[in-house]
Parts: sequence; C-alpha cells; structure tokens
Amino acid sequence: MRWRETDHRGMLRTPARLAVLVAGILLISAGLGLGILQRAHRGADSDRALRTVARAEAGSLDSYFTRSRAALRLVAQNPAFLQFWTQPSASVTNRVNASLVSLEQLYPESIGEVCFIAPSGHELARAVKGVRARHADLSADESGNPFFTPTFAEVVGGVYQARPYLSPDTHEWVVSNSTPLVAATGRKLSIVHFEITVESFRRAAALLAGENGLRVVDRRTGRVLIDKDVPQRIGQRLGVPADRRFASIARAGRSGMIEVAGRHAAYEAVRRATGNDNDWAVVASAPRREASLLGSLGGPPLGLILLGVALSAGALIVRRRRAVRAAPAADAGA
Repeated sequence: MRWRETDHRGMLRTPARLAVLVAGILLISAGLGLGILQRAHRGADSDRALRTVARAEAGSLDSYFTRSRAALRLVAQNPAFLQFWTQPSASVTNRVNASLVSLEQLYPESIGEVCFIAPSGHELARAVKGVRARHADLSADESGNPFFTPTFAEVVGGVYQARPYLSPDTHEWVVSNSTPLVAATGRKLSIVHFEITVESFRRAAALLAGENGLRVVDRRTGRVLIDKDVPQRIGQRLGVPADRRFASIARAGRSGMIEVAGRHAAYEAVRRATGNDNDWAVVASAPRREASLLGSLGGPPLGLILLGVALSAGALIVRRRRAVRAAPAADAGA
C-alpha cells in the first residue's frame, strides 16, 4: 500500500504546485502589462516634449520674421534716406550709415550686412558687422541678387524676405530682409536691405533643443536647411543636402508626429506672412531610438516578471522531480 500513499501525497500537493505555477504566469503577465503601460506613458510624455520644442522653435522663427519686418520699416522711415536724394551731402550720408549700423545693433552677431541700394543696383552705403564700407568698396551692381527685383516689386511699406542664399559680401548663407523707399510722387527711389546669417538661426536652435535633434526643413522640397548639430560653415553647402529623411513633410499638414529612423519626431510649420518667400517647418526628434520592451522595463515590472519566472520555474522543477521519483516506485509496485 506504500505506492498508494505516495501517490495520495503527490495528489494533495498537485493543486498547490498548480496554484504556484498559475501565480507565476499571472505575475509575468502583470509585469509585462505594467511595462507596456509605463512605456506608453513615457512615449506620450516624450511626444509632448517634442511637440513643445517644435512649437517653440517655430514660434521663435516666426518672431524673427515679424520683428525683422517691423525693425526694417522703422529704420526705413529715417528721413536721411530720402534726403540722400533730395539734399545730398556728407552729413546726410553719415546719417544714412549711422541708421544702417543701428539696425545691425538690433541683431548682434547675427547680421551679415546692411545696405542702401539704388534702382540701378549700385550700392549707396553699406555696413558689414558694424563697420562702414568705404565708398571705393561699394558694389557697382547688386541687381543680380535674389532679393533685388522682388523688393522693388513690393508695395509701399512691404518687406521682402528672401530664401537663403550665399551673400556675395560676407560669403555666408543668409536670409535677407529688404523694403523699398518711395518718394512723395510714388517713385521707388532705393531699397534698404539687411541679411541675417543662417548660422545664427542654428545657434539659437541648438540652445533651445538641448539633447533633442532639431532641424529646419524646407516644406517645398523636404530639404534640411538647418541642423542644430551641423554648423553652417563658410564654403559649405546649405544645411545637410544628403539628409532626405524628412521629404514626407513636404506633403504633410502643418503639424504632426512622424517616425524617422526609429525615432519619434514632431514637426511644426512656421507661420508665413505676405512677402516672406520661406516656407519652413521645424522638426524636433528624440535623442535616441526607442528601446525594446524588455530593455525599457523599469524596476517594478521587471521585479514582477522575475518573481513570476522564479515561481513558475520552481513549480515546474518540483513537478519534474516528483515525476522522476514516482517512476521507480510505480515500477516496483508492478
């Protein structure tokens, strides 16, 4: 009757082992569920942070375009510009140059040049990084520059903001702002023009983005014009021409989320105004790829999973050992 006692004791223990096994499986499931939930919360928080960065930089660029238009209109109201044509003198020329330098001082370390240009294309005055140009150094013809013809086509008080181009004077990539000056008769006498370096935009973006990636993308082409991690050096091509990962933004809406090379990214279009020829979007991307579920598990879910594995494994090992012990006893009884 010994073999029956052994079997009877084993049968009594079977429900307990089964309960331990079920508990282990439930703990594993609970750990995985908690891990998935935590990962979803982290992803939502990260996406919100990316959207905040993208909106902030888009707002900063919009503010730049708005302030530049206002500043240029204010400077252009200086009577010295009109007096240059009606009452030409050395003192008037000095006042014109002083006005140009004052405009540069509004954007320290950002403006490439400021100039006063006649309809013929001849430069009448220029300041580069706060230094007034000598008369002999003034350009004889600026009419081939991308800002020239569109500016003279602007309405009174209008400001034309050109797409990035290579400045012939500073040899830096710049975005220009220019407005026509109009006589009382309505004739356009000249234009006031200044350039902001693309590199100054990049430096500002780098300060804002922190560890996140931040790029300014042309919405027409998807081309990366500014990458906060790639300085825009003299002699280099604009932006990162080889980076075509954001081409889909050219066909997307004005804001949203995308995934690029395994990283979440938020994009926000920069508001456009009349006269601004730039159609940009800001893209803020996560600093690293999303980890796998197991790799992203925190302490609590990982603890539940490990405990569940231990309980399940223990129950299975005990069951296996008892099966091995019971086999010889059954053979002896037979």
